[in-house]
Amino acid sequence: MALIPEGDTMRLQVDVSEDIKTRLKVAAAKQNRTMSELAEEALAAYLAKIEKAGK
Repeated sequence: MALIPEGDTMRLQVDVSEDIKTRLKVAAAKQNRTMSELAEEALAAYLAKIEKAGK
């Protein structure tokens, strides 16, 4: 498995409900972060969780 060095990014398009998009946008604004930063953090946490569970 090739690892992507820290700081290298790729564009990924996903379809989410309007509710998720709105909640993400509000959370990003409250934290002065981008929606991409929050989405990446959430995906990383989810992947770490399932990898730890061995699934």
